[in-house]
Parts: sequence; C-alpha cells; structure tokens
Amino acid sequence: MSHKFLSVAPFGGAGCVWPMAALIQQPSIPERGNLSMNHQHLEPRPGSQQYYVKGRRGLRASLIVGVKESNGLTIEQVARNYRISPAVVRECIRYCKENQKLIEREIHAERIRGGLHPLEDKPLS
Repeated sequence: MSHKFLSVAPFGGAGCVWPMAALIQQPSIPERGNLSMNHQHLEPRPGSQQYYVKGRRGLRASLIVGVKESNGLTIEQVARNYRISPAVVRECIRYCKENQKLIEREIHAERIRGGLHPLEDKPLS
C-alpha cells in the first residue's frame, strides 16, 4: 500500500510531515473541543469536532474568529455584523485559542476531502 505524505507548516512554524490519512481521521469524543470550558454561547454539532454559536445554524466559532482577524475588526464590529452579542465573540475567541490544534486539524481534513491542498487554494496533484 502506498501512503501519501503532506508537509505542514501551520502559522509559519517549522514544518512536519504527516500521512495524509492522519489528517482525515476524526479525533475521539474526549478530544472534541475543550470540554472543561463552560460554553454558555457555543455547542457541538453532529459531523464536526468544532463548536458552533448556539441558535445560529452553521455559524462556527472558528468562522467568527477568522473573519475578525482577517479583516482587522473589533469584537463590537463582528458582533454587529453577525447580530450576536460581544460576549459570544469573546467566547469564540477563547474557544479557538484553547482548541487551535483541533480546529487546524479539521480544516486540513475538510480541504483534503474537498480535493484542495490543505494550505493553498489549488487542487491536490
């Protein structure tokens, strides 16, 4: 059996080589988010290891944080744009900081399942 490997260097750090199959594996339930954190505004959803904003279909905590960081927005601006409270945005930020590796792993796996290179917007060759 031939294994494909992928060199990964998240956030400009030193690269490491992972078997591509390892990127697609789902973590076990105990690894699903930070269960020790009291989530007032976030909840798990079936089919994903990440947490979502309660009562908002498909609104991932990582999306909120990604939009904030990539656009240089304040917590208040993000809250206004998504019609959520600033407390929800702050909880999303805390959750993403505490679960960075889990979120990165799931994003990489989703990109591979979608046929994209995990770090670039081009198809896998």
